[in-house]
Amino acid sequence: MKTPPLLIGLALLLWGWMSGMLWIAVLLALLFEARWMTRAVLELSDTAITLFFDICLLIAAGAALSLFLSPDDPPVAKTLLVWLPLVFAPLALAQAYSQRARLPFSALARLPGMGKKSPHPDEADAFRPGFHFPSIYAGMVCIAAAGANREYAYFYPALAVLAALFLYANRPARVRPIPWAAILLLALGSGFIAQDGIQRAQQWARSYVQRMVHGPYQVRTAIGELGELKISRRILMRVALPETIDPPILLATAGYDFFDGSRWLATNSTFVPLEPVPGVDIYRLAPEVQTASPDNPQQNSMSLRVFQNLFRGKGLLALPLDTEEVSDVDADLVESNVLGSVLVDDAPGFIAYNATMRAGARRLGTPLPTDTLVPPPHRAVLEELVGSLGLRELDPADAARKVRDYFHGNFTYSVVLTRERPDLGPLEEFLTVSRSGHCEYFATAAVLLLRQAGIPARYALGYAVWEPGDADARMFLVRESHAHSWPRFWANGRWMDMDPTPPLWYPQETEPLSSLQWLWDWRADVSFAFMRWRHTAQNSAARGWLVAGAVVLAVFLAARLARRGGLRRRREAVKAKREQTMFFGADSPFYELIANDERRTPRASGEPMLSWLARSGAKHLIPMARLHYRYRFDPRRDDDSVKRELERHKAD
Repeated sequence: MKTPPLLIGLALLLWGWMSGMLWIAVLLALLFEARWMTRAVLELSDTAITLFFDICLLIAAGAALSLFLSPDDPPVAKTLLVWLPLVFAPLALAQAYSQRARLPFSALARLPGMGKKSPHPDEADAFRPGFHFPSIYAGMVCIAAAGANREYAYFYPALAVLAALFLYANRPARVRPIPWAAILLLALGSGFIAQDGIQRAQQWARSYVQRMVHGPYQVRTAIGELGELKISRRILMRVALPETIDPPILLATAGYDFFDGSRWLATNSTFVPLEPVPGVDIYRLAPEVQTASPDNPQQNSMSLRVFQNLFRGKGLLALPLDTEEVSDVDADLVESNVLGSVLVDDAPGFIAYNATMRAGARRLGTPLPTDTLVPPPHRAVLEELVGSLGLRELDPADAARKVRDYFHGNFTYSVVLTRERPDLGPLEEFLTVSRSGHCEYFATAAVLLLRQAGIPARYALGYAVWEPGDADARMFLVRESHAHSWPRFWANGRWMDMDPTPPLWYPQETEPLSSLQWLWDWRADVSFAFMRWRHTAQNSAARGWLVAGAVVLAVFLAARLARRGGLRRRREAVKAKREQTMFFGADSPFYELIANDERRTPRASGEPMLSWLARSGAKHLIPMARLHYRYRFDPRRDDDSVKRELERHKAD
């Protein structure tokens, strides 16, 4: 393979534009393309190759450590992918300005069986396994540009131009340009259609997920859907509970106030930025809190700690109802709304925050007009049930307990969804016929039932915390299958939680779906231990020790690289190595004469020497090539006389 002029330069400019490092890309592009305008070359020995490769590894290690310790918690793997052109630029530039057409693998890794060291760079590379790194580097640059692509429409056409330039330079000599161009256009057109289809599918999937999963604005329920509702047992977060709090405990991520028959909507979802307490990372969610009393421990504050992963540094916090404040969020933006949702943005991918609770914390505000709305199609069946339970004669707290006990005693929990009466609505069938369903049925029915009785109520979505971890009795696991919904109702001047779902759902949603569940849990435990340690390292003195250790390691590696050398021109050593030939004729002056031509026009694998000389514009060297073959293979040759004649041709 060969890299034609402008290929690497254009690829670097595309990468710089995509990644926001345009000036660095321009500088690298000028360095790479200047090689076509100069005859200056490096005497790149195997030791020098090893040196440049070690420099690249040192740059990669430093970049990874910097990202690892960054308080912004960037995605390490993706960022390193985008930085590939910077990491491997030294090695690519070294070969681009050298006489060597290929880099041997043995120069990169001193492994057994990788081959012996070459006495001279040009003498034995053809007989050693190796590769042309600038071509690989061009591919790295394109991959890095793709990793930094922000869905610009011109990215694919630009990438197609680069691919066409590379393929044209490396097309087989027997292929005519017009058929080759037609096939290339067909392939690129098919690729464009395919990537456009994939992009549209991704957009559709993203919008579908946003409609189906819970968020701060709306959530689509599974009410009315048929089949078995299967939820992953993947561990999403962990919660450390104090001794004063016994599970189960409900942690809400969002609240909703309007039901349209299949979705719960948050019509009052305007988020308001919160300001932290000056000097500390504490956000107060409930400014007005009842005064704590030593005689009433229920009014004293309690704190739990939540360990949670965020997608791209953004997400909803899982909080108890009576949360007064949150601390150690480590986010640039914290917002909340009157329905109880707390949204964080520009945060690390892994956060560990404290939620401080106090009885009477009024962070959800007072009831809104939408908190008493009941869809007309459901009023008849709900009114009949309100009358039979006598809910209007009870105060709100007793009415909520009555509803909870009614569902616990007369209904069953099931994730298998069936329809026996298609003539009835799903909610009506649940209340009057099947009396079986999952938490979305129970929560929706309870909210509407309380509203029908004149009690303001809302639909809360979040997680139930009750499964203890293996290592720590107070560290509880929250799985995806622990996602839960329940009603919140207004009573005695405050919002309260009530869970109408029969408690038998807890063990059902923890039973392993696979015999390998223990393996996935072990993997999650290892990942959590690492992320927790990393979070501690980023926010403690351990970070200083890591930086100090990295500096010591960098100094040690730099000293080793300096001792290796490899770029100093040791003329006597090079001359001595050239005299140690690996095969007869390896000291032919012909190799030195064609080195520049081979660098500019690489010889294809299996291509005859004379054909390559004609293709590369060096036909005047054909007589010397025949003399070179005579020097190497003619058993009747006079070695000294033939070599002298080769030297004379070289001098001419």
